[in-house]
Amino acid sequence: MLNKIEILTKLKKLNFPINQYCVMTGAALVLHGIKETTADIDIGCSEELLQWLQQQGYKLQRRKKYEGIVIDDCIEVFGNWKAEKVVYKDGIPIADIQCIRKYKEDLSREKDLADIKLIDEYIAAKAKNELES
Repeated sequence: MLNKIEILTKLKKLNFPINQYCVMTGAALVLHGIKETTADIDIGCSEELLQWLQQQGYKLQRRKKYEGIVIDDCIEVFGNWKAEKVVYKDGIPIADIQCIRKYKEDLSREKDLADIKLIDEYIAAKAKNELES
């Protein structure tokens, strides 16, 4: 399981162009502060970045519903998978919370439903704090 510091370290080592990728799903939830850890780092990227990775010797593999590239056994990079809205945390582009929620709602696996609950609790707590201040 990867925590926030481990995720940030791995992402910064990749040194991807900031406008060509976005951290999605579980790792994004960790970077948002909604979860403590995640099993892997899912990244959506531009077709250009995906082609560059292939030129570096990475092979496309069938992963989940998409073809992607696996880096370092825990980073999965998928082309043409972008968030509707991107925010930046610690200089890293990540999917907006509502985008992640929608994606997880579409999947509706048991782990996604658990994440939706965490997202909803986070949003409710944030709204409550804003009302109180």
